Amino acid sequence: MDSERSRWLILLVLSSALFLVSVDVTVLYIALPIVARDLDTTASQKIWIVSAYFLVVTGLLPGLGALAACRTEFSKRDLHVFSSVSRRGKHRSGFQGPG
Repeated sequence: MDSERSRWLILLVLSSALFLVSVDVTVLYIALPIVARDLDTTASQKIWIVSAYFLVVTGLLPGLGALAACRTEFSKRDLHVFSSVSRRGKHRSGFQGPG
């Protein structure tokens, strides 16, 4: 009984992650005309933008999930430092929008 419950839990977690990635890509598709206009891209470059974004996001999911799973090995301070450093890196590299 316990193994069946854990299987459903795993399915729920994976389905949730896939749902969030699909929502993320949908937001990218909505923003794509503005991004294409600002970057002056061709149609093939737009496809590369979407593909690269999707691959990076889905590629980071297992690693970040493993980080969350071993959160007991890290203190809250360690995770806060990692979070603030990554946010500063995003902001300085231009991946964060205004505001």
